[in-house]
Amino acid sequence: MISKISILLIEEDLPLQHTLAYIFRRGGFEVVSAAPDLNVLSLLAEYSFDLIVLGLNQSSDIGLSLFLKIKKDHPLLPVILLSANPETDVVPGLNDEIGWMLIQKPFEPSFLFKSVSAITGGSLKHESQLIEVVA
Repeated sequence: MISKISILLIEEDLPLQHTLAYIFRRGGFEVVSAAPDLNVLSLLAEYSFDLIVLGLNQSSDIGLSLFLKIKKDHPLLPVILLSANPETDVVPGLNDEIGWMLIQKPFEPSFLFKSVSAITGGSLKHESQLIEVVA
């Protein structure tokens, strides 16, 4: 039996969170949705996930703070960051981390699935920070 990829989805925009959870489930993934707060860290301590999908909100730095805490405690856990801003140099400390990719909103579900496959399928090298997925 093939095990499903388990995703922890952290997004503060609830309609977007529900839509992404639906898209992931329709794509055959197991999804746990969570609000972007420090309680999310207890989920990581209790459960094992294959991937985190984390929304970055330009009006708040909670997403970036969570990302940095997650990467400190789980440095090899892959993270996909969703952001309206494609520039990584405006996010302090981001380029120092490993095992992540940035996807600019809006995006097509097929591109999201290819990105999940790329980052969880071993094509992300530990020394790489950002990979490009061809749509």
